[in-house]
Amino acid sequence: MTDEEIKKLLEENLALTREVRDLSAKTVKYIRWVRVMDLVKVALVVIPIIAAWLYLPDLLSSFKEGYGDILPAGLLK
Repeated sequence: MTDEEIKKLLEENLALTREVRDLSAKTVKYIRWVRVMDLVKVALVVIPIIAAWLYLPDLLSSFKEGYGDILPAGLLK
C-alpha cells in the first residue's frame, strides 16, 4: 500500500468515525428524553392517586354531612 492509499483510508475512517459519533450523540439524547417522559408518565399516574388518598376522605365526609339525609342509609358508610 502506498502512502496515498493509507491517507485516503485514514480520511475515510475519520469521516465514518465522525458520523458514528454524531449518531451516538443523537441516540444518547433520545434515550435521555425517553427516561424523562417515563418519569412524567409515572408522575401523571401517581400524583392523582396521592391527591385522592389525601383529599377524598374529607370530601366524602363533607358530602355525607350535606346529603346524608336524602341518600340511602347503606350507601356512605
